[in-house]
Amino acid sequence: MTLPTGCKTRDGNRVAGGFTLIELVAVMILLAVVFAVSAPSLSRFFQGRSLDAEARRMLSLTRWAKSEAASRGLPQVLWIDREQHLYGLETKTGFPRAEQKTFRYELARHLEIEFAQANLARGTTTPAIEFLPDGTLGPESILEWRVRDHRSDNYLAIVVGLNGRDFEILSQDEYQNWSSRR
Repeated sequence: MTLPTGCKTRDGNRVAGGFTLIELVAVMILLAVVFAVSAPSLSRFFQGRSLDAEARRMLSLTRWAKSEAASRGLPQVLWIDREQHLYGLETKTGFPRAEQKTFRYELARHLEIEFAQANLARGTTTPAIEFLPDGTLGPESILEWRVRDHRSDNYLAIVVGLNGRDFEILSQDEYQNWSSRR
């Protein structure tokens, strides 16, 4: 076995290089301190990511529904069941459902969907967004809602855009500005 060059003692004998036990323990202590300091920040980061991921999934579902309604010529309904923490997408009742892809998602327990839409007061039991066969929104559709994280009390708003057909995600500050301009 040959040893790397430069690994010699004072008397010229070769020795194997390596780490001492003290050096390894010091590195482990340093890693533990770094992890302990960064863990709370990482926790907050991942909590915010679940809120962001859920809002993006809902936004994607609105885009899929609009596309599916226009391409198949069948109205699509994105429904939201706040009590059961569920939401999903399906073809409107009374229309053919052959080869229909239905989606159903469960909302994490620390997240909640809130509505700021006046048509909820008209007795709507399950709020929904309806996409008509031409891709436009139905007259009873919810036009804005918020996904709130109870752990941090942060939320993201999903609102109908300026064109009146597409939705977009707004941060808390953006939503407050958007609400004050309406």
